[in-house]
Amino acid sequence: MTTGLTAEIIAAMPDPELIIRLMKKLRKLTASGHLLKNSLGYTEVLMEELYALASSLYDKGQFYEAGEFFQELFHLDPLSYKICYGFGATAQQTEEWYKAISLYAYAAENKPDAPEPLYFSAECAIQIGKEAGAADLYRKAAALCGDKAEYKELKERSQALAASLEKRIKGGQAPLCLQDEPKKSS
Repeated sequence: MTTGLTAEIIAAMPDPELIIRLMKKLRKLTASGHLLKNSLGYTEVLMEELYALASSLYDKGQFYEAGEFFQELFHLDPLSYKICYGFGATAQQTEEWYKAISLYAYAAENKPDAPEPLYFSAECAIQIGKEAGAADLYRKAAALCGDKAEYKELKERSQALAASLEKRIKGGQAPLCLQDEPKKSS
């Protein structure tokens, strides 16, 4: 079952019902710990090392390569917040907006108190012309930041961007960016 926050992210997708069905199936398959990483005997130490390699590729700006690596990690453990989040970030860097939104939805589902997936989903939603949804996501990200010192800057940015988008929408201005077709995965 999706959380309210995840539902907001999914609403930006072209076929939200499909994403919800896929998430439910994934949850059902993994509910009892049946993860590919377990079946293959991968330890948490090995998973951490593989994650570090994927992150290293991302940090070097090798986003397509990092995306391929994160995709394999996602198959091994789709319940890992940081794998879903990293995979979403690589999709965003390669302008695969719909893919990034769905991966950030998985990350938000795996760690509902994290504001980052909502914030970056909002960035992607803008790219596909969903400014009202982006404003909602920014507001929800700011709310999740609360009064935590480590999220002070993210909260301020989220609030400012939500207000700016709401002003644009009320003023009837054209979308900031609109991509009609999802970019093909490489």
